Amino acid sequence: MDKKICSECGVENEDDYVYCKNCGAPLVKSEPKAESDFIGNEAENKADTDGTQSGYTPPYGETQGSPYNTYTSYAIDGVPAEDVAFFVGKKSAEIMPKFLKMEITRSKVTWCWPAGILGYLFGPFGAALWFFYRKMYKIALLLLAAGTVLSFTTAALTYDTNSESISNIFESITEGDQEALLDAFENLGGSQTALDLLASGLNNLARLATCVLSGLFGFYAYKNHCVKSIKGFLQNGIDQRYYRMGLSSLGGVSGGMLAVGIISMVVINNIASTITVLLSAL
Repeated sequence: MDKKICSECGVENEDDYVYCKNCGAPLVKSEPKAESDFIGNEAENKADTDGTQSGYTPPYGETQGSPYNTYTSYAIDGVPAEDVAFFVGKKSAEIMPKFLKMEITRSKVTWCWPAGILGYLFGPFGAALWFFYRKMYKIALLLLAAGTVLSFTTAALTYDTNSESISNIFESITEGDQEALLDAFENLGGSQTALDLLASGLNNLARLATCVLSGLFGFYAYKNHCVKSIKGFLQNGIDQRYYRMGLSSLGGVSGGMLAVGIISMVVINNIASTITVLLSAL
């Protein structure tokens, strides 16, 4: 298949590309579109009336056209929506409509399923995983700290409950008494105190609160993160040829940081459990 060479940055593009995949410059001259070809004119006019279209000009002489040209008529907090789409990456088709809805309605609330579900399942630790994955490290670290406090608090509340059973487990292991060891494991967690119920209530409340807050405001935080990162990126005087490539690299997701979040969650929980065991064995 023939390649189209971009006259702006020199990058090779597939023959059917209309815009350069790197810098967004047009590869062929587009014919003027008929009025009927423009979908959503009313929404665009409304956006202009409400002030959501800022008239922002892309930096370094870039054109408005790009492979993300669905969003060329919109801006998000003064940044072209197509730039935000490049920053978001592969999930932009799912996330951008939420951003645009928040922009048009001036709302801070829209449901974020990944953060909400993870928050419900694992509390602050779970929500932190999604923020790590989306490179929002400050919020992720705050949630990680909240999860750490919660883990050690619940461990401190419950360590006395099973202290006798844990002591019996250690004694059974050191004495090699298998039957006593099995009995000790059966009795482990067999009784509950008011502190156990309090710890369980704290865990449930934390999971519910994390689910609601991260679910409702997760995408709002992500929209602000995208806009702030792009504006900061523009201040660095990036070469026009690498602007789009830089956005994609700066944004997107980080599987490595997701792994860091998972490891941190496991390690912190294990440390809390270990301290509980040691205190109970004293």
